[in-house]
Amino acid sequence: GSAWFARAQQSAMAEMQARAASASLLQDAEANGTLATLLLQRYIISGDEADVPGIRLSLATVTQNLEGARAQEGMNGHEEQVARISEITAGAAFLAETSEQVIALRQSSDVQGAAAALEAATIRLVQPGLELDRAAEQERQETAALRSRADRRADLEFWFAVLGGAAGAIAAAAAAVLITRSIVRPLSRLESAAVAVAGGDLAARAPVMGPRELARVGASF
Repeated sequence: GSAWFARAQQSAMAEMQARAASASLLQDAEANGTLATLLLQRYIISGDEADVPGIRLSLATVTQNLEGARAQEGMNGHEEQVARISEITAGAAFLAETSEQVIALRQSSDVQGAAAALEAATIRLVQPGLELDRAAEQERQETAALRSRADRRADLEFWFAVLGGAAGAIAAAAAAVLITRSIVRPLSRLESAAVAVAGGDLAARAPVMGPRELARVGASF
């Protein structure tokens, strides 16, 4: 029983770790998406080309994190979450395309066009952003639920082991008493027969009882 509880707990812990990994990837994707948007806004205002590598790196990290989370959910068989992350990934691809357009417009000194393109993209990305928030929150809730379940199973495993050990100790004590009685009683009767014979009662007989060896001793006596 303890082994069964241990296996169940290990399974819950493995799933919890997978959920936690997905939640971490989704949170990182959300943070990098926000960072990319902020860098784009600053780039439109300043035109500082040093921001461009950071924008592209943040967007590439978003895609990488989403792909990792989707693969993780696919391995765990969470098809609904896979579909949701796929939609978010499509939004991330759109943001990457828009970012390149914004960068091209700003490099051509079309500040208003770059700002308008980013504003239009931001409006379109509201829903994917909300989906990303919900996906990350769902993973966090699932992780918390699995942690609670694993804790309960750990408690059950502990108490099952305690009760099993106590039951085993009681059974062992009872068996010891029975075994002791099955040996002590025949020996006691052999002793009584020996004392009677020593006292002159040659009609005294030892009972043939108990374990095989003691029964043979009684018969021989």
